[in-house]
Amino acid sequence: MKRQLASLLVLALCAASPIKAASATFYDVPSSHWAYEDIQQAAQKGILQGTGTDQNGNRLFEPQSSLTTAQFITILVRGYYAGQAGSAGDGPWYTPYDQVAQNHDLYEGLPKVDLTATTPRYHMAVILQNILEDLGIALPSEEELQSAAAKIGDWKSIPAEYQKAVSVVYASGIIGGMDENGTFAGESSVNRAQAAAIYTRLETYAEPYIQAAALEYKRQEMLKEINLQRQNAGLPPLRLDERVCDYAQVRAQEITESFSHTRLNGENYWTELGRMGIDYYPGGENIAAGNSTVQATMNQWMNSPGHKANILKEGIGGVGIGYVQVEGGYQHYWVQIFVP
Repeated sequence: MKRQLASLLVLALCAASPIKAASATFYDVPSSHWAYEDIQQAAQKGILQGTGTDQNGNRLFEPQSSLTTAQFITILVRGYYAGQAGSAGDGPWYTPYDQVAQNHDLYEGLPKVDLTATTPRYHMAVILQNILEDLGIALPSEEELQSAAAKIGDWKSIPAEYQKAVSVVYASGIIGGMDENGTFAGESSVNRAQAAAIYTRLETYAEPYIQAAALEYKRQEMLKEINLQRQNAGLPPLRLDERVCDYAQVRAQEITESFSHTRLNGENYWTELGRMGIDYYPGGENIAAGNSTVQATMNQWMNSPGHKANILKEGIGGVGIGYVQVEGGYQHYWVQIFVP
């Protein structure tokens, strides 16, 4: 059974805590190489590493070298299931990554998998479709899949068991054709340069879901902390109000520019709630900046009498939570909006 919610949280945490970055300069990947940017990005995040050095000490990537299934799975696990791979123990080096793949059903729909063999593009397509589904990422629509199929030059020769996966990765832009006719060439293998491109395209396709999952994780974590404080005070728990959350997100962005309960347009924060038809009394707004974690931010509020009073207010039943991270200023900005 797919572990969509758990995987979304892993994905979100992975985006915030990448593997230690490595230098991304390789002697055999000049800036003119078609996959230069993809290789740079994958190497900087520690997803794909160099293969060694030449006799002159130049770092090598070997972009034309083929990938085994074990190596491809390792890329995906490093990128999207960070922290789940344990120790290899007495087994082959890839054992922990293979176990993560099995835990998330990434081989579902494939015949017997040979981890030491090079990976056919058909198999990669199936694995990529499985990871999209496991991460809860929406697949292209039926119309988009049909449009993709029409562009694939060798579509009619693709075995039926692979057609759905091929159309998914083609329509999503994760894997394209091998020539001007859009030939998929599913029996051929993928090299290291192509794997770097696949990783960055998957990351681009998944980015909106990464951001949404990270925000939802923070909201649920904060709601839990709010209700723990209310429980300790003998008060009923609050519900997470989606409409108020959307507005709290707007407010979080606003306080990056003006850290105030007065909005950028000069209105009080509650004015917009009234326009939305949402009761705002009794209620309140808490804003905070500077801390990256929910716990530190909650401590900040609970140590402030006015903010604590909002969290423990009687007569409220819902809360909206917003969070924004920016480059400058205090970097981390938080908003709580309480409603009846």
